[in-house]
Parts: sequence; structure tokens; C-alpha cells
Amino acid sequence: MSEPVSPVPTEVEPLPTVLPELPLGTWVADKVEHVASGLSFLPKTKHSVPFVLLTMLYWGANSAGIQLMAHGSGFADFTYPEACVTMGVVALGILVPNAPGFFGTYQLSFYAALAVFYPTDKIQSDGAACVLFIYTAQLLITLGAGLLGLLLARTSLSETMSASASGEDLAEDPPPA
Repeated sequence: MSEPVSPVPTEVEPLPTVLPELPLGTWVADKVEHVASGLSFLPKTKHSVPFVLLTMLYWGANSAGIQLMAHGSGFADFTYPEACVTMGVVALGILVPNAPGFFGTYQLSFYAALAVFYPTDKIQSDGAACVLFIYTAQLLITLGAGLLGLLLARTSLSETMSASASGEDLAEDPPPA
């Protein structure tokens, strides 16, 4: 005869920690906590609806830009859905921590996305040009936005770099909610 099964416990005991706390784990936990606290506005419809609409507008415009750049670099039949898939694959590819400017991972994930739709010879010719053009455009847009931010904040690059090195926060206090 088998022994009777014990009832399901009402309280769950924490599992023992197997791995020691690592600096990487602390860093990841800190980043997740910052993202979670940054998204705390989402339950408020007043803020979440514009956020979702602007996010959709941004992703839609980004896909349109990818499609336009792909057409310009030799992919005459590159469709908007293919641009959306490409953007999604690149977004997933650059999620992991990487080299500055996502150099390498951006290109690899873009090539992987193109490989879903096009043969290798097309990717190695027109695809190489497309990846280079789009990466360069993204990089220039990001650098331009950063420089615009410095100008609008009336902060010099050297002041920003020295504040970053010292851990000082140059941001103004946010307005009360």
C-alpha cells in the first residue's frame, strides 16, 4: 500500500539561495527595479493612453523608415510587414547588454531578419548596404538627439562627462504630479 499524500501546504517556504549574490545579479535587479518604477504611471489612463499611442506612432514610423531605406538599397519588394518583423528582430537582438552603439549585435540581428525573407546572395549584396545605411542613420539620429538635449539643457559635453564621472545628477527635479 502506498502512503497517503500529505495535504498541500498553505504557506510557501522560500527556496534556499544556491548562488551567491553576484555584482551582475545586483546590477540586473537594479535595472529591472528602475524599469518597473518608470512604468508605474501606466495604470493612470491619462498618461498611459498617450504613451501607448506615441509608442505605436514611433514604432510605425520606424518601420516605415526601414522600409524606405530598404527600397533605397535595392530591396524593391520589401514590404511594410517585413519592415515590422525586421524591426522586431533587431529590437530583440539589442536587448542584451552589448558593445557601445550595439555594434555587432544590431548588424547580426538585422541580417538574421533579412534571412527570413531573402536568399543569402541578396543579403550579402543589397543587404549589406541596407544594414550599413540603416545603422548609420540610427546612430546619427541618436547622436543628434543627444546633442539637441545638451543644447536644450544648456549643458556642455565636458560638464556632462565630469558629472557622470562623479555620479552627480544634472537633471532638474521633476514637476510635482
